[in-house]
Amino acid sequence: MQTPHHVLLAEANDSLRQRLCTALVDLGLTVDLSADGVDVIDKLDHHHYAVAIIDYTLPVVDGEAIIERVRLIPEAERPLMIITAQRGVTLALDHEIVQVVMRKPYDRRQVADLIAACVRAMAEIGASRARLRSSQPEARPC
Repeated sequence: MQTPHHVLLAEANDSLRQRLCTALVDLGLTVDLSADGVDVIDKLDHHHYAVAIIDYTLPVVDGEAIIERVRLIPEAERPLMIITAQRGVTLALDHEIVQVVMRKPYDRRQVADLIAACVRAMAEIGASRARLRSSQPEARPC
């Protein structure tokens, strides 16, 4: 089950990863950090995230392979995906999987505001799904 404030942040640049993490934690979010694609895949296999912010050019396993892995997650459990990439990197992305692309360099506050909005949206989606489940008639054996 997703928690509405659980974020996966995968960034190869140590300094940028720490700055973004600080901004997210300041918003009251729980953040798991990754520096390479293998760790991202492992975290996606063992945790559910409301939002995943993935550097497209991570070492070992790149963003394209991570996107393919996310495609296997049931839609109801799939995190909102934000891909970050340097300007000039060509991206051919499936926008059913990746909702936002952010080009580097970017302002930390812009990122924090965007992520806060994404987390709020995921919480609303979760609440809507819960209301839908509770309004469905209970199955009874014959």
